[in-house]
Amino acid sequence: MSDKSTSVNPNTRILRSVLIVSALLFFAVVGAVLLRPMELSEVPGWNPLIFGYTVIGLSVVVVSLAAVVVLGLISLSATRAKIIRRLKKFLVVTVTSLICLVITDVFLPSIMPLVCYDDPAIAYQLGVKGTSFVVDEEFGIRYRCGFEADHVINTLRDGDLITSREIAKPASLDELENDRVIHVKIDRNGFINDVVPDECDIFAVGDSYLTPPIPYQYYWTSLLREKTAKTIYNAGTVMYSFQQELMVLRKYGLDKKPKTVIWGYFQGNDLWEAEFFDRFQNSGLSWSDYIRKYHGLDNRPFPYNRPTTKMLIKLAGKFGAVSADEAGREYQIPCEVVAAGKRKTYVFCRSHMAVASRSREDILNSRGWEICRESLLAAKSECDKIGARLVITYFPAKITAMFEQMEHEYDWDVYYRYLCLDKRVQVDSARQAREMLRDNRAVQCELLKEFCEENGIELVDMTQPLRD
Repeated sequence: MSDKSTSVNPNTRILRSVLIVSALLFFAVVGAVLLRPMELSEVPGWNPLIFGYTVIGLSVVVVSLAAVVVLGLISLSATRAKIIRRLKKFLVVTVTSLICLVITDVFLPSIMPLVCYDDPAIAYQLGVKGTSFVVDEEFGIRYRCGFEADHVINTLRDGDLITSREIAKPASLDELENDRVIHVKIDRNGFINDVVPDECDIFAVGDSYLTPPIPYQYYWTSLLREKTAKTIYNAGTVMYSFQQELMVLRKYGLDKKPKTVIWGYFQGNDLWEAEFFDRFQNSGLSWSDYIRKYHGLDNRPFPYNRPTTKMLIKLAGKFGAVSADEAGREYQIPCEVVAAGKRKTYVFCRSHMAVASRSREDILNSRGWEICRESLLAAKSECDKIGARLVITYFPAKITAMFEQMEHEYDWDVYYRYLCLDKRVQVDSARQAREMLRDNRAVQCELLKEFCEENGIELVDMTQPLRD
């Protein structure tokens, strides 16, 4: 009797084999679907997908795995008593796991606050603890005074600068050096400087073109200090717009009695950021509430609004078959061009390309251009009061400086599909997208030149020097 109760039924062996084969096939199919690169047209507005992975897909895998385990327990158990005993153990493990999941979801924001945001830029905009930013209701955000940290260079993530992020030696001007660690130190005023002088010869204000992710000693303001032996205070802050830069000049620049004020103007996003900050100022909301509303952080459906879900998305992207760097290169549309006599791969920021495609009429009628004029005129007035020169330095987007080199190498069909989603530029074909960029990429600079000439403001156009 004992032998009969413990022997394995031939049907059980068949069922076991079928279950194993079915499970392997299932995971192979699900894996192939989840791990494929995501098409640009599949990206929704707030992007719950990271390089083709979804939490829903992961949930299907987990549930299916549980089902396979249960069926396996049944098939491997020769008696009803063993089935019940093993199912009880499985139930205990499942309940314990769910309790651990709930506890993790509750405490994860306190333990790993950055994990709770889809994009690190959102954490920066909200001044999350551990980032280099802090919320300031006047400026929106500011660098955290006294903050020090090491930054690992990632050329795919660090923006659209025309430099290669690391120019410690001449040869590296033509080399993209990822994983280089640089040290960031923020002064008592909330800007990146070694010292804070009481007075300065030159006061520089602007956005990320003044504070790029390269070693501080290679900022152009630092190089200018070495060349001129002038005292220069760098008051640049990433993501700042004209309104914030004017406030910085008034609050920190005028008391330093500079002889020259250099105002950095970046073609790629300055007009858009001015409109963004203008909407905040007129929203009646606090900065944090405005950012949360803008990104829809409080309107995400379950389970995308849960911290654990966001962590799973990040882990899926990090450990999946398609690495973040590989996917980043694909979605940033790399292009091999010849620059400085060498053929190498460059990445062009699509949103900057869309901005550079805007027509003269479109820019003239935009709120961003209106804010630009008002802010620069106000800055000119403030400089006149203290007898300082106001010099606008125009920095083109990389696409403007390198259009001739990349025009025939670029995947314009992918860029066209991006514009169809972006909706800031209305186009009917990839050819039209290409022509609009070719025809309009110099419009912002032309308008700025006309404005500066009319109002007696000096302008330094960096397009040709960077192109050369």
